[in-house]
Amino acid sequence: MLNSGEFMENLDTMKNKFLNDFNFLMDPKIINELILYQLGEIYCDDDAVCKTHTHLDFFELTFIVSGKGVIYCDDVPIKVKKNDLFVSLPFEKHKIISDSKEPLRYYFISFSFLPDSFFKKEILYSPTLLHLPAQLRVHNSQAWANSFISL
Repeated sequence: MLNSGEFMENLDTMKNKFLNDFNFLMDPKIINELILYQLGEIYCDDDAVCKTHTHLDFFELTFIVSGKGVIYCDDVPIKVKKNDLFVSLPFEKHKIISDSKEPLRYYFISFSFLPDSFFKKEILYSPTLLHLPAQLRVHNSQAWANSFISL
């Protein structure tokens, strides 16, 4: 499992045209009931790879702004493209490979909720979501795209 230093080294060794990363893994930010671990944006260079790492006890949303690539979850490849939103689960092995001709640009946010939060107990950690196959955790939506891009 990568600690925050190893994760940062992973991002630093990735070929990127642009990286903006706010990393709070060592000191999570609490906003009401939300626990924020990380958020940022990466514009990958050709064939960039975010090496395999295991998420801690948090979820991650990856929103593809442009380009295409493959997200691996526990060695299952999931093709992603512009306007896709992918949900990564806690303790899941995770890797991202950018396309060589259409490099990925994506936003990411890693989060959880306080232990007593209804949202954590009843929704995020529900058996339905935690056992949802990786292929069913990618969704392409122009409405969601507009929400992410207008921020």
